[in-house]
Amino acid sequence: MAKPKLHELLAVEPEAQAQFNKVLAETLQVMTKKAFFAGSITTFVPFDEAFDHLKTEEHESIATTVPARLDYTAKHATRYLDVVLQKELTNQTAVADLEVDGQVIAEAVPATFLLGLETKLKKIRQAIEHMPTLDNKAEWVAAPQIGDDVFEMAHSEERFRTKKETKAIVLYEALIKDGVGIPAQIREVTEDTPWGKVSKTTFSGAVTSARKAEILGRIDKLTAATKKARQRANCAEVVKRNIGDDLFKFVLG
Repeated sequence: MAKPKLHELLAVEPEAQAQFNKVLAETLQVMTKKAFFAGSITTFVPFDEAFDHLKTEEHESIATTVPARLDYTAKHATRYLDVVLQKELTNQTAVADLEVDGQVIAEAVPATFLLGLETKLKKIRQAIEHMPTLDNKAEWVAAPQIGDDVFEMAHSEERFRTKKETKAIVLYEALIKDGVGIPAQIREVTEDTPWGKVSKTTFSGAVTSARKAEILGRIDKLTAATKKARQRANCAEVVKRNIGDDLFKFVLG
């Protein structure tokens, strides 16, 4: 007969644990109620034999005994303790290589670590999936003069800086009409006159969209590989060993 695998043991552990907790809770409740362990026989006998027909006998049965309850508790507790022991012993031998696209990232990784790694990789992904990326509408080039992994826009942003200047505009020239001199009509206006150029070069420490997609893709591949490695590790044969009976033999004497 094929030996059970670790993943089969892991499948029954939650049910065994739930039963263990339930039985202990029930036992605690029963042990605090003495009535469960008490019984009696109550009889009534008249002194006058003429009333013997009125004799009565009432029985109150014992619901259980302390040893019986302890045996019941030990039975379910033993099952759970044995499952946990076998799981922990098997975990010492349950290992698998972590492999991505034919490349072994790490050898003989314990199943327990692989299980935790899945959760950790998920958190890592959440932390970096919002990494900023360069504006795809602009052209970027490396800027080693500023620092490693820094980009600058290939084309600077340019604009003119202006200043206000007041100018006089002649609306009508001076003239003489009917022997009367009419002065010229002049109005002052304010204009924005360019007097300099502003150039702005933008730098960024963000990554390209392609680089971001590559990093996230690698994390996803590693996560999938971790799940597969854990599944392989959980196919380890269960190390059979029991401890519950020995524990309760000592406890119950």
